[in-house]
Amino acid sequence: MAKTTKHLLVFSGLFVVIICGSSVFGLAKLVYDHGPEVFFGQRTASREYKPLPPKKYASAEFVLGQIPLSEVEQAVFIYLPEDVLFLDPYYLGFPRIELEAAELARLAKMISSGSLISTGSESNSTNCVVKDSSGQASLIPCSNGLQDQDKIWRIESEAVLQKNIGVLIIQLKDGRLAEIRIFWSKKGFVYAPYEKAGPWWIEGVTAGSMPEIKTWKKSAYVASIPVLWPELSPEAANNLAASRLGGHIYWRAYEFIKGSNKARKILGEIQEMRPAAGTNDYSAWMDSQSATLTFKVVGSVGEAVVLIRGYECFDSEMVFRGDIIDISNGIACP
Repeated sequence: MAKTTKHLLVFSGLFVVIICGSSVFGLAKLVYDHGPEVFFGQRTASREYKPLPPKKYASAEFVLGQIPLSEVEQAVFIYLPEDVLFLDPYYLGFPRIELEAAELARLAKMISSGSLISTGSESNSTNCVVKDSSGQASLIPCSNGLQDQDKIWRIESEAVLQKNIGVLIIQLKDGRLAEIRIFWSKKGFVYAPYEKAGPWWIEGVTAGSMPEIKTWKKSAYVASIPVLWPELSPEAANNLAASRLGGHIYWRAYEFIKGSNKARKILGEIQEMRPAAGTNDYSAWMDSQSATLTFKVVGSVGEAVVLIRGYECFDSEMVFRGDIIDISNGIACP
């Protein structure tokens, strides 16, 4: 009897160890796949393409001249047809060109020659950015701020009409990223560094011009759309993305694109769909749920990027050959 009891205790102990080990392994895999954000209702299809935290952005520091060009790993200039939202920081489907060191140096010199104003001031006065002899920047009330604001508005308005819009994406050697939206016209040059948090909400303007931007545009090209897990088949990649993000939203978005008359009109018969190497994440907070999904869609005419945002209802945008098209006609609730 004692021997039987001993065996039962040993078996029970092994069973508990196996169960606990499986739980720990499952928890570790969950954290590895999604990061610690998963405990706050945030899930992502790929750790490599999860949303960048605010501390990873160094856009304002680059504009302020606080980052040496020797720290730049890669600089890419991307041409946009309009002032797009929600497609950053990957901007899949738009024509792009990688800048050489000398080209980036000239662009950085243009940026450093401009006037910077604060766009986040709550006071009645306009604040300008000034740097001291050590390179440290601060905001001070300035008399020319309103004039610069007017210049920025006029240049941006003209640039939007002429589709003279681009974004400079700079990858730094320490893993940070600088993202700077740029507008240009005959009246001048406007640049706005993108930050998620921090004290610097600024825009810059200069009366100069950069003829190189027009030259770059002739050499820019739309790269083949990168995908998540290229070693997997489209079916396997879709199943993996659905399991990580939630099948409810993923498959509804998938079927919506597949059945979209507007998508077929542009791309021809849909031949393949799979998650693109861009933003693919899901978040839940209280009673609110939302997802952002990026698909590569291949048709008989060509390939495109489709961005889906929402949950029960969503809007979708297609980027095809550098143009952006609303294929849901606003908000769709399939």
